[in-house]
Amino acid sequence: MLLAIDASTSITSWATQSKDGTITEFFLKDRASSALAASLQKHRDLLTEVEEIIVGVGPGSFSGIRVAVATAQGLSTVWNASIRGVRSSNALAWKMKHVSYLGVFADARRHQYFFTPYKEGALIEPTQVLDTKLLEDYLSKCSLAISAEKDANIPESVSLSAGDLIRHDCNFGPEKKSLILEPIHLRPSITLKK
Repeated sequence: MLLAIDASTSITSWATQSKDGTITEFFLKDRASSALAASLQKHRDLLTEVEEIIVGVGPGSFSGIRVAVATAQGLSTVWNASIRGVRSSNALAWKMKHVSYLGVFADARRHQYFFTPYKEGALIEPTQVLDTKLLEDYLSKCSLAISAEKDANIPESVSLSAGDLIRHDCNFGPEKKSLILEPIHLRPSITLKK
């Protein structure tokens, strides 16, 4: 069985794929930090014989992704299951694989956006951080620009779920270069002054 977890957006979800290919999804209303472990515990009877865990590493909510990664690491240890990170934006791009040049955007806070470009569902370049003042220029180059969250600056929002991670993974497999099992974070950490 495969377990997928994604908390890169405001909607945390997890999904399983059984050996016969059936995908079962769960969507959580509360924040990942309070709801993810409780939901997995509540449905533990469905989580038998988990052999592999995939976890969305973003770009997106840094805190949510950290909760998802930590949960996946704990479960991986208990179940002796393999674990790997999956770029959450890949699952969105897979849903839009008909688009010739897709821009997947995510609010990076601090007047910045994460931008990940795709051509017909395939990653062109790694995610980068854009200042908001460059957003219009990047949007104009896209055949379609989307975000997993509603955003007044991005023309279209497309929902993202852990089941989408599974569907993408079944069609494309893992990225050629393995992702580090931590949130995609492209900025230096903020140092608070004393």
